Amino acid sequence: MSDEKATKTSDEDIVDILVIRSSDGKQTTITIPSNLQSTTLHALKDLINNSPLGPVDRSEQRLFHLGKEMK
Repeated sequence: MSDEKATKTSDEDIVDILVIRSSDGKQTTITIPSNLQSTTLHALKDLINNSPLGPVDRSEQRLFHLGKEMK
């Protein structure tokens, strides 16, 4: 359902993740602390669910990175 792309910001303590809803192209950026980079995919999907793109149940979300679906 969403495409995601991670980029480092100038502040090394946070990471911005660009999330694009494929159904309408709406975009939002989710910011997470860099110590959460190893967080689970379920936690990331929960953040997306609570973002302006939500509510989208995590079972209905498909996340892609570098053209491959993350599972």
